[in-house]
Amino acid sequence: AALAERVYHARNKHLGIGGHSDARVRRFLAVFGASWGTPRLELRAVGLGPVAMELLVDEMLAQPPQCRPRLVQLDQNGLGDRGAAALARLLAQSDSTVWLSAGANSVGPAGALAIFEALAAHNTTLTALDLSSDGATAERNLFARGLRQAEIDSLAAAAAEATGAPEMVVPLTTGSDASEDEGSEDEAPPRVLPLLHPRPAIASLCHLLERSPVLAVLRLGSSALGPEAAADIGAALPRSAALVELSLPNNGIGSAGTAALVQGAAWCGTLELLDLSSNELGDIGASALGEALAAAAGVPMPFPPDPPSPALSDDEGEETVPDRRRPRPKSSPASGSRPRATRRVPSAPMPLAAPPAPSRLTTLQLGGNRIGLNGARALCAVFGACPCLVALRMPRNEIGDEGAAAIAQAAREAAQALGAPLPLSELVLSSNHIGDKGGCELAGALEPRPTATGRGGSASGGAAGGAKAGGATAAGGAAAANGGRSCFAALELVKLDLSSNALHDPCAVHLARLLGRGDGTLQAVSLAQNKIGDDGGVALGRALGGGGALRRLGLSGNPLGERAGAAIVQGLDGSSVISLGLEVTEVPYACVVAANRLLALNQRRWEEARPRRFEHRRRELQATAEEVDAARVALAERRAEVEAQERRLDRFIMQLAIVTEGAEARKAADRDRLAETERAARASEMASTEEASKLKQDRLIWLDTLRTKEASLAAAERVASRAYERFSAVARTSKVGIAALAGEVEPVRQGGEKT
Repeated sequence: AALAERVYHARNKHLGIGGHSDARVRRFLAVFGASWGTPRLELRAVGLGPVAMELLVDEMLAQPPQCRPRLVQLDQNGLGDRGAAALARLLAQSDSTVWLSAGANSVGPAGALAIFEALAAHNTTLTALDLSSDGATAERNLFARGLRQAEIDSLAAAAAEATGAPEMVVPLTTGSDASEDEGSEDEAPPRVLPLLHPRPAIASLCHLLERSPVLAVLRLGSSALGPEAAADIGAALPRSAALVELSLPNNGIGSAGTAALVQGAAWCGTLELLDLSSNELGDIGASALGEALAAAAGVPMPFPPDPPSPALSDDEGEETVPDRRRPRPKSSPASGSRPRATRRVPSAPMPLAAPPAPSRLTTLQLGGNRIGLNGARALCAVFGACPCLVALRMPRNEIGDEGAAAIAQAAREAAQALGAPLPLSELVLSSNHIGDKGGCELAGALEPRPTATGRGGSASGGAAGGAKAGGATAAGGAAAANGGRSCFAALELVKLDLSSNALHDPCAVHLARLLGRGDGTLQAVSLAQNKIGDDGGVALGRALGGGGALRRLGLSGNPLGERAGAAIVQGLDGSSVISLGLEVTEVPYACVVAANRLLALNQRRWEEARPRRFEHRRRELQATAEEVDAARVALAERRAEVEAQERRLDRFIMQLAIVTEGAEARKAADRDRLAETERAARASEMASTEEASKLKQDRLIWLDTLRTKEASLAAAERVASRAYERFSAVARTSKVGIAALAGEVEPVRQGGEKT
């Protein structure tokens, strides 16, 4: 009580108001006392404010860990960034909290950044984080924007004080973890805060998704994320290790943001629930979702896609969407209209290098997105890409009769390929302009039809799982009776919502035939706000006594008359229906009173039979437990066999390692000998090359000498020839002179002899 009074006075002091009446104080103390000290701290819409939140966090941290609340719900309390910082302190210093809900608290990027960083750096127990804002616009959590300079200075100073390393908290432009790859693993440097990032809180959220091993639920509805933030989140989804639920309704993501988001969501191996309601997806976004899921699962699209819309731009791998942050320029008749301002959205992230695998999605919510025929045809890929899908909710769209017929056709084809009914148990198509044609097609998908068996006639396929085991076995038995053809319904729905459409009597009669079957699975059917008249009402009334599983039927807002009311009252007698909507109809008041009396009787029987149902369920669970125990024993035996095989394999591996080691040694010796031989060969080759080079040089020198001698000999021959010629000329001249002299001397000699 003392703590509650302190919190109450801190709240009043922050709000600047005086004391209240004793009754109001007692109400606050009662609400606070009912939650404080329990595992669930629920203080919704009590106006705590940041000051009281800081006081409350101090008190929680002062308690022993086992006494701290595990579930904290603080929606609509006006916490702001200061209160969010207090929550971040709680998350950083305590590992007791596993669920935190702080929606509609006027949290901005600074407060969201503090929460995300505390979770990423210190907390390893929080599994669910809900920051959705479904309240007034002034209370919404809006953190998909940049920080103001004052917020940057405050966060940088706080981070520097906390880490003692101002140089590590300089507000850089990105929130990358490049700094974490440097240094040793034992002493990793502090993470650099992305204070100057265009969307710092979103960057920190992406870091949290990539690093948190336990965060399974993330709800950020009505937070004005926009397409850019959606693209950032989509880029981080393939690396998320624990995310199971991602809820982003009413965030203005648009078709371009959706195209980037679903590329990551399709490759997230843990995601089971995806909520993109009221995000203006249109046909483009829905087609992107269907194609991404089909590509990730490696299955073909059931219908050929239409040509791409001109609204998408291929320039630089980016897409353009209208920028709603800028006002549209006014145009005049003289100047003409100017194009709207556009902003760039990053292209879809590249998926991780992983083989295609079916998605684990079990629930897909796409309400209020103006999805038309093309989008519905593309979304039919979920039947093949998501074998675990159990709930498909698409209210407030525009698929029409052709879209409903496409869904029915795709379901039949997927069930035929599977050889068993699809696991889908809930289908919501309210407010989709569906008429009798589309309604009858959907009803036809719920009717058992002989179908060629798939996968060898076995209808216990793993995609349907245990939820369809009984129907699958019956389908397999029917296959033998039909000459290799199984007889089963493509869809075995438990809940069907076709309210607020344009259904008439023919569709109601068709659905009545399904409800009248004793082996039907439908438990809740909503046909409210349609155009079903007396004929359809009479058929539905007669079907109520068919012994089916129907528990709830909605017919309000239909032009039902007296005949329909009488038939419904007659059908309710002895049926299992416990809820029936007849508001805003023309059914007589007496029929309504009689129907309410029978519904009360059915409700009483339902409650009386609850122990029997519990006992039956307990026996089933006990039988299942026995089967599980037997399976465990068999698994243990199989594990022992596997361990023995592993031991033998280990021995073989050791022997192989020894042989491999010897082979490697021989290989090493052979490599050494080969290397030595190669070196000797290279040395011999080099010596031969050198000898050949020397011989070549000697030959060249000899040839040069020979040419020189030949030239000298030729020159000598020419000189000798010239000398011979001169000698010959001299000899001839000498002979002539001698002859002349002899002629002169001969007479003298003769005369001398005579003398």
